[in-house]
Amino acid sequence: MRRGVPASAAERLANNSNSDTLVTSAIDHSKSTDSSVPASDAETSVALSSLLERLPDAVLVLDDQGRIQYATGAVERHLDVAPADLVGNTAFEYVAAIDRDRVRRSFDALVTGPDAASRRIEFRRRDDESVWLEAAGVDTPDSSSETHVITIREITAHKSREHDLERLHDAANDLYSAHSIEECYQITIDTAVTILGFDWCTLAAPASDDDVFEIVAISEHGPVEVGDRPFGTDEGVAGHVFQTKDPEITDDARQSDRGKPAKETIRSALTVPIGEWGIFQAVATECDQFDETDRNRVELLGTTMLTAIERIKRRQALERQNERLDNFVRFVTHDLHTPLTTATGYLELVDETIDDELTELEHVRDAHDRIETIIDQLSTWARGGDMRRSETPIKLEAAVERAWATVAPTAATLEVDTDCTIAADRNCLQHVLENFLGNAIDHGGKDVTVRATDLENGFAIEDDGPGIPEDKREDILEPGVTSNPTGTGLGLAIVDEIADAHGWELTITESSDGGARFEITGVEFPDD
Repeated sequence: MRRGVPASAAERLANNSNSDTLVTSAIDHSKSTDSSVPASDAETSVALSSLLERLPDAVLVLDDQGRIQYATGAVERHLDVAPADLVGNTAFEYVAAIDRDRVRRSFDALVTGPDAASRRIEFRRRDDESVWLEAAGVDTPDSSSETHVITIREITAHKSREHDLERLHDAANDLYSAHSIEECYQITIDTAVTILGFDWCTLAAPASDDDVFEIVAISEHGPVEVGDRPFGTDEGVAGHVFQTKDPEITDDARQSDRGKPAKETIRSALTVPIGEWGIFQAVATECDQFDETDRNRVELLGTTMLTAIERIKRRQALERQNERLDNFVRFVTHDLHTPLTTATGYLELVDETIDDELTELEHVRDAHDRIETIIDQLSTWARGGDMRRSETPIKLEAAVERAWATVAPTAATLEVDTDCTIAADRNCLQHVLENFLGNAIDHGGKDVTVRATDLENGFAIEDDGPGIPEDKREDILEPGVTSNPTGTGLGLAIVDEIADAHGWELTITESSDGGARFEITGVEFPDD
């Protein structure tokens, strides 16, 4: 049996136990006034026909070939043809030729497809006007019936709204792609004019130095210009909406008790708040030109604009921050290096002229070394995501031993149990290993034992020192946090940055001896 999704009272009649008889009687009654028809049946037919004629949806009865056997008066609104002229003709000939095959296929799917509920069809009528119709098939109790009851409703306005929403979505993409706040303003105004269909509209925000609105964008032919400050933030409809954050539709500006419009020809207006930012206002020269649909769309557009502006502000703030950081790095790596190099050179000259080593000179030399370390670490940390400059295959065992030779005293012990090759920036990996090994010696003492081992997807460095309290393990990754009075607090913060740049994950835990254990996972193995 064919199934459909009825959309009106016609279906309820068709699904009635006598529906087949009733519809057939209505058809017969529309073709003949034969007095042989029983009075009761004739009266029923008249009543049914009268009911069908009052339905807002059109009702058609078609045969398997699509020929019209019966049509209600509402069909004339859709096909621009009187119902009496339709009977006996196929429905498809009233469709523009370019759409006829497609509509015929839709009809076949509707009356034969077991799951066909309804079809949305675009008709180009013979007057070349395009309309969208939704046709739904209605079941009849007799599955062998060769007639098909079809209800039709026009959904042109609905499709138009769908199209407008799609265009609003495109406008949202344009807003998110905008490079400046001024561009966001202009896109919003253009969208309101070309998509929402407003004749004249404006965006106004409170001026930074006064309690008045400043026009930031306006459509063509507006009575004010960008930069004008026409009224206070607590005046008129605009001020009321901005203060209360409640949108307002003014059907007749002449009857408004909130003040006169900026131009005498203005008759109706739509004023919508855009968060704490300001207001959007559209006006028309005729009364009753705006409704709730307009309000909803403007609210959606305004929210999208505000979101896009916030993104631009965040991006601009980040760009300024990055610029300051770049300037800082240049200052640290260049401007500080110059006087440090000069001081180091003079210290060497002093060493050459003094026979005995002075303790004070050792302090100066240590201070120079510390300054050099701070400069290098600040420079490395400031590089951030640029730490994965040149990834190459590196034998982990050799890298650990090189780092150990740099930081370890002779009394400390290194145990290496790794034979893997990993992909990493060589300098960055060296910095990571030196930091892990140096921490082990700083906190575990000069006779500490340090082990380097493989993990399934990375490696670990652990020691038998005092370890790191669990509640401190996350804190020590923050810049400036250190328990060493001579430390910079940047070492592990830099390691965390390096790990993040390489796509690794750094985990701080406890070793089997109760010491500190640093695990690096998510490592790539080129040999594999």
